[in-house]
Amino acid sequence: MGALWGSLAGMTCIAGLVVVLKRFGGQRRRTEEALREKEARYRAIIEGFDGLINISSSDFRIEFTNKASARRGGRDPIGQTCHEVLYGLASHCPWCRMDAIQRGESIRREMRDPVTGRYYYAIDTPVFHADGRISKQTVAVDITDRKRAEDALRESEEKFRTLVDNVNVGVFRASAGEPGRFLQVNPAMAKMLGHASPGSLMEVEVGDLFQDRREGELLFEDLHAGGVVRDREILLKKADGAPLMVSVTATSHRDERGGSRWADGVIEDVTERKRMEAEILKVQKLESVGLLAGGIAHDFNNLLTAILGNISVARDLAPTGWRSLEPLADAESASSRARDLTRHLLTFAKGGAPVKKAVAVGELVASCARLALSGSKAACELDTPDDLWPIDADEAQVSQVLSNLVVNADQAMPDGGRITIRCRNVLAESRAPPVADGRYVEIGVRDQGTGIHGDDLGKIFDPFFTTKDKGRGLGLSTAYSIVKQHGGSISVDSSPGSGSTFTVLLPASGSLAAARPGGARHVVGGEGRVLVMDDEEAVQRVLERMLVRLGYHVECVSDGLSATELYARELRAGRGFDAVIMDLTVPGGMGGKDAVKRLLEIDPRVKAIVSSGYSNDPIMSSFRSFGFVGVIGKPYELEDLGEALHDTLAERGESY
Repeated sequence: MGALWGSLAGMTCIAGLVVVLKRFGGQRRRTEEALREKEARYRAIIEGFDGLINISSSDFRIEFTNKASARRGGRDPIGQTCHEVLYGLASHCPWCRMDAIQRGESIRREMRDPVTGRYYYAIDTPVFHADGRISKQTVAVDITDRKRAEDALRESEEKFRTLVDNVNVGVFRASAGEPGRFLQVNPAMAKMLGHASPGSLMEVEVGDLFQDRREGELLFEDLHAGGVVRDREILLKKADGAPLMVSVTATSHRDERGGSRWADGVIEDVTERKRMEAEILKVQKLESVGLLAGGIAHDFNNLLTAILGNISVARDLAPTGWRSLEPLADAESASSRARDLTRHLLTFAKGGAPVKKAVAVGELVASCARLALSGSKAACELDTPDDLWPIDADEAQVSQVLSNLVVNADQAMPDGGRITIRCRNVLAESRAPPVADGRYVEIGVRDQGTGIHGDDLGKIFDPFFTTKDKGRGLGLSTAYSIVKQHGGSISVDSSPGSGSTFTVLLPASGSLAAARPGGARHVVGGEGRVLVMDDEEAVQRVLERMLVRLGYHVECVSDGLSATELYARELRAGRGFDAVIMDLTVPGGMGGKDAVKRLLEIDPRVKAIVSSGYSNDPIMSSFRSFGFVGVIGKPYELEDLGEALHDTLAERGESY
């Protein structure tokens, strides 16, 4: 029995051991299965990761790689050196820090794959093995798209910065509040405001830049209230205190978290634009006067033609020393002043153009100064170099400009003084007021008078504006209009107590030969038949008297149709006219423009002179383009008519 119980006890022990072993074996299997499941899960994660994962030994041999990295290498990389398989390099990569990894350090870096050109963000960490070895594990994420976006953003920022730094308008960012400061300005803005650099401007309080600080406060109040201000014209002051008119466009911003405000905007220097607007306004004012002048000029000059013509005939007929000559001279002088006033008004007529020829400037300046200062207390100093270029100009009109400027200088010095007139050749490239590039003659007239007050300086060229007790305010307006019609410019530099300098620019002539200003005039007679066409009977009568006095035979008609019929009839009869004088404008009838066309069809050799009391028609300045041989503007005297006929009869061959 003892043996039996011993056997049973042994069997029970063995059975228990079997049970224990079975139970332990099941646990082990479950552990192994869990490990395999976890390993499979981690491998799935690793193999599904689209980044690169590599483990390299200290001698750069690849111990592990995920599929993405294996595909990148193109072959089984295990056991191969990482630099050769992955990057095709003969030695380890220049960015590799295996020494740091061996010291247990981790490294983060950005790299560019030399094979694919793609960018990666990589983390190198040490892997510690049980046997004491240390390998390098690299996990790299493709950041190419991010890098390209960053590069594009950086390139865009660089382009924007280049644009801002090189644009001709000021660009700024300014903080709100007191004191306001510039947070950013571009070089153009610093230069515009007279500062050496943007940094210098950023040291200035924003409010200190405004000529009127309250105006700046209103600007920012409106800006913050409405969020934007567009094209606000503000007067700023430069570093030297000089005024600068600018146009401001700005947008207000607020930091919702901190509550701070700032403004981004641009400023544009509108000084030149305002000057041009002022020029345009002056022209518009002159055109308005021109409409008034054009309405009365023709009739008024017809009357003056009759008056001056009859006076000049009477003067020529009167015996030398006859006592009636003095009254005639007085009447002629008064009529000449009336003619000058009319010429002032006609200068404003829209479309009026000067009859130009090459004129010698030096002699014209000397002649005008001598006549304008006759009996004056002022002394005149002339600086007219011998090499002055001739100008393309209407001699009478430019003489009027010079006379007006000299008289103006003389009147600025009632107790006497010195007037300096300097002339020089200039090549204009960029001037203000603007003129076209080219060759010009500059004429400067300077006085030592009281100068012009700043409030008046911008109005002195306006018609009817004058600072004198006696004056019509037309002298400088006339000068302005004449110079503009010649393609030149006129400007003034003056300040109270420092005198004034008027500067005139007139285009130089392409001709080397220049006409000399006229001296004493004589009546030039002639012979032949002259046909006169004018709708005013008074003009017909005075022309007949003048022409007869000059030695011509005269026929008069009232319109162009009658003139062409009479000319054709006399030509067929063998009694052709040697010259024709035709009025340009005939109300309700054929004027000179249409009549000369018919005359040229009748007789290509016709010698026609156009005559008018109003210069708004281009025919007066370009008469040859319309078939005329000569031109004479109303009113005129016996000497003018004689010269015009003499020159015309010498123009186209022999007379009939």
